[in-house]
Amino acid sequence: MKRLLPAGQVSEDQAAEDAELVDRFRAGDMRAFDMLLQRYENRVFNFTLRMLGDYQNSREVTQDIFLRAFRYLGNYRGDGKFSTWLFTIASSTCKNALAYYRIREKYRQHTAQDPEQTTEFDPVSVIPDITNAPEKKLEQNAMSEMLTQAIKDLPETYRKVIVLKDVNDFSYEEIAEIAGVPIGTVKSRIARARLLLREKLTQLGCLEPGR
Repeated sequence: MKRLLPAGQVSEDQAAEDAELVDRFRAGDMRAFDMLLQRYENRVFNFTLRMLGDYQNSREVTQDIFLRAFRYLGNYRGDGKFSTWLFTIASSTCKNALAYYRIREKYRQHTAQDPEQTTEFDPVSVIPDITNAPEKKLEQNAMSEMLTQAIKDLPETYRKVIVLKDVNDFSYEEIAEIAGVPIGTVKSRIARARLLLREKLTQLGCLEPGR
């Protein structure tokens, strides 16, 4: 399984263009950030969708990722690719979002069991609520839907690395930097994730056994 979706790997030329746009932004050119957003919005959204598995939540979290990037771009040292730095933010934001959704679900279950429970705990405070995400229909065929579900069912650590590698085409070194783990761990997780995904797709009838 070489790649799940078209990736659009960042070339050295594009990395240089990114660095130039970052410099322009730091010099006060706000349009430079708009160009970076247009360049990476779809890739970040695709990553977020496969990490969270929900279209509307992914749209909101994608906006949160770019808000954080806008806020902290002044701290970007430029000692690595902008794309790696951006996806490090995306990775940590998705991790926080998943934790928030788990807390929210537990809170809902608790209050459902006890209707007199007070509402002092506000789960929305964990992650900013962004309500202006554009509404679009997600058009997927049956295979794409099953693939999305299969990726969603992977444990988070495996889901992250396989989406970064097979969807976004990051190198092992870049994934190690984004995930904060050694390259050897990245390679073993990717191998395990591909095996689990292949087994799941075989069970769903998308792949023939042994392929």
